Amino acid sequence: MDNDGGDEEWRRRLKQVVGDHGGAATVARLAEIPPQTLKNHLNGRTKKAPLEDLKRIAEACGVSSIWLAALVAEAPVPAGLSEGDVAPYRGPDPKLEAPHGVNSIRRVVTSRALDLAGYLPGDIVDFRMDRKPKPGRPVLAQVYDEVGGAETVLRIYRPPFLLVHSSDPAIDPRPIPLDPSDTVVKIMGVFVQMIRVAG
Repeated sequence: MDNDGGDEEWRRRLKQVVGDHGGAATVARLAEIPPQTLKNHLNGRTKKAPLEDLKRIAEACGVSSIWLAALVAEAPVPAGLSEGDVAPYRGPDPKLEAPHGVNSIRRVVTSRALDLAGYLPGDIVDFRMDRKPKPGRPVLAQVYDEVGGAETVLRIYRPPFLLVHSSDPAIDPRPIPLDPSDTVVKIMGVFVQMIRVAG
């Protein structure tokens, strides 16, 4: 029998990734696949998602494509991806409205990459994926290495570079050159607002 439940595992993983990255419309746009196609994969209307779609979604969201396709059992360790500067927001606080619009994403700051600019670990930051960045404002970016791995970073947009503004000596202080082709550095989100919850 070739329907051994593996297809359900890939679908469960796909739902997790889509939920962590702003929803179906956002992920479809990032992965450059039709929104209805992605919805069909999520809702069980397709028996098995084409591997090409899963690969594009994995690359757009920075997760391992073999993990997403349920070809390996381990946890979602991204291929060369570090989410060291931010993590998906999973807070239950009802006072914190979800970001507005399909092109919005909410993240929690997890590093001190921009602590000297006022963004501290635990701060909740909203980004838009359909806006042009403004000089001097934070952006969320993926930086790709020569083997295709990616690191998600929180940096200050200061063309022609992305800059750290940190007191943490463990964070690489070197400017990241911007890449107009989006093949080495891709801006994933533009700062909208920051929320600091009193603890």
